[in-house]
Amino acid sequence: MRLASEPTLISHGDHTVRLRPSLRVAYLLERKYGLQRLYQGVSTGHCGIVLDILKNTADDYGIALHIFDHMVVKYGVASLVTLAEPLLDVLADSFGIDPDYVASTDQ
Repeated sequence: MRLASEPTLISHGDHTVRLRPSLRVAYLLERKYGLQRLYQGVSTGHCGIVLDILKNTADDYGIALHIFDHMVVKYGVASLVTLAEPLLDVLADSFGIDPDYVASTDQ
């Protein structure tokens, strides 16, 4: 576990938003969904879970919501899976999970 994590960036068009991991995020999301459900929700592009992660980690939720809305309206809900990698990275940093270890156990 790193003591300080670099923010994760999500870009879409001209818009970029930083996602900042924190123990607070880990606590709130784990209580609401559980870690396994969070992972599955992000991996499948679950709208509610993606929005909760964005709401709790984005440094500018307005821009994050704009990116989310644009992706869903223009490309459909299925396009949210393209956000899986950065969202899973910010969750791993929030929970103190080594993403390399998680990737090696998925194989």
